[in-house]
Amino acid sequence: MKINILSPGRFHVLDLARELDKNGFDVKFYSFVPTKRAVSFGLPAHCSASLFLPMLPFLSLQKVFRGQQWAAQLRIWVQDRMTAWLMRKCDVLIAMSGDFIVAPRKAKRQGSKVIIERGSKHILAQKRILESIPSNAGKKPVPDANVRRELACYELADYISIASQHVMRSFVEEGFDVKKLFINPYGVNLKDFYPMPSAKKVYDVIMVGGWSYQKGCDLIVDAIKSMNLRFLHVGALVDLPFPQGDPRFTHVDAVEQSRLEEYYAQSKVFVFPSRQDGFGMVLSQAVACNLPIAGSKDCGASDLQGMVELPEYIKLIDDYTPESVAKALTEILKAYEQMDGKVYAGEAISRLTWESYGKRYAAFLGNMGGVNLKVLHQIRKYDVIMVGGWSYRKGCDLIVDAIKTMNLRFLHVGALVDLPFPQGDPRFTHVDAVEQSRLEEYYAQSKVFVFPSRQDGFGMVLSQAVACNLPIAGSKDCGASDLQGMVELPEYIKLIDDYTPESVAKALTEILKAYEQMDGKVYAGEAIDSLTWEAYGKRYTQFLKTL
Repeated sequence: MKINILSPGRFHVLDLARELDKNGFDVKFYSFVPTKRAVSFGLPAHCSASLFLPMLPFLSLQKVFRGQQWAAQLRIWVQDRMTAWLMRKCDVLIAMSGDFIVAPRKAKRQGSKVIIERGSKHILAQKRILESIPSNAGKKPVPDANVRRELACYELADYISIASQHVMRSFVEEGFDVKKLFINPYGVNLKDFYPMPSAKKVYDVIMVGGWSYQKGCDLIVDAIKSMNLRFLHVGALVDLPFPQGDPRFTHVDAVEQSRLEEYYAQSKVFVFPSRQDGFGMVLSQAVACNLPIAGSKDCGASDLQGMVELPEYIKLIDDYTPESVAKALTEILKAYEQMDGKVYAGEAISRLTWESYGKRYAAFLGNMGGVNLKVLHQIRKYDVIMVGGWSYRKGCDLIVDAIKTMNLRFLHVGALVDLPFPQGDPRFTHVDAVEQSRLEEYYAQSKVFVFPSRQDGFGMVLSQAVACNLPIAGSKDCGASDLQGMVELPEYIKLIDDYTPESVAKALTEILKAYEQMDGKVYAGEAIDSLTWEAYGKRYTQFLKTL
């Protein structure tokens, strides 16, 4: 498979190009990154199609007129057309969003699939957030030209590759088809980032990245002052003053990634209250260095909770207030004191590497033409999900005991009816009932579906789970046995033998094993057509004709 990757600079897509090459794809990386520099990041020279020399005048112009939109737009306009002219015909084109329109259109005309790489929220959601920043009052932090180009990219895309669940929600809220979204969190180089337990902890808290309102740094200042902690910032100063002269605050200008490890090693915990970040790669670095994290809901921290063995070492900041940041820091510093030598990522650290990122992308590319392909959410935050009323009738009492026995991560979506939910237990997460249009995002975060209902005519949530390609453990009294006869691979639907926690645990063990062996299979196959409302209506019509 020939793959062209288009980028204005390095970004994460250079790492993507390197990993796809390792996975056997024929890759060309078109950017203004000099080939020598690309090679220094591990990209083979034969994969680099550098436009550095012809783009140099326009890059220089953009540097001289820094901050001038016309210079940036001119560079984008020229690079897009030059890339379209020079690039080879390919099977798949992967392009950074907003920077390329002409090249993807040409690829589409030639029969290529187009994947757009979007590092942040949907452009309209991002625009609203950035316009709310006080320092941007009266300005246009997102120019109209950028909005138009982004939206045009989205229209062109066969798929959009994103890095986190909150980015997915922003696209769904703007009416984008969730089936065209591919979630794949970015990686980290474990040779550069690793635990150093013997290092002296000079600082209580560290944050790495631009010192800005967008990153929530105003909240950090107030929280650190109220708690009287020692704080280190590493990165550029953007649009907020740094509290110079306060001995509690230390600033270090941006450094090469290879040097960041020494600063992580001097710190106890990492804070990242970003108001808008697709997936902060610094979070993965912090995890790799075994720093507990206090992170916002809009930076990828919640995705990381589902990727480590001990998610209690990643605390979510409840709200964008200094009090919420201070509360999360208090909890995560307490967790740090109780670590006792634990490496909280555990064996799951392998999921955070660029190698794993590349393999997930390779699997996605290999399945793009599959039958009824659903979104490949390769990183699942929860082991098990159940959707519906939390009640004795639905067998939820059995779920609790089974999950505790197996020590799994469980998600419930629905109303609380007549049973207490195990609040406070980190293994159990509850979300109140949501609109059906939003259920897909919760199915996508989970590996398998459980439904030990003592009485259900036909649980429609079961058909939803099948459509989302979630294997099922279901009772004999909920319709699961009927579904076994309606899919191509019935082994992905296990029946619960009896209404006991032991039977539920047994079925979950079997179905989780089946999940691990799926290897990209869509188990409903062509038979998924028989589960649609259209098929239901045709069967009813046929019945009416017999009357």
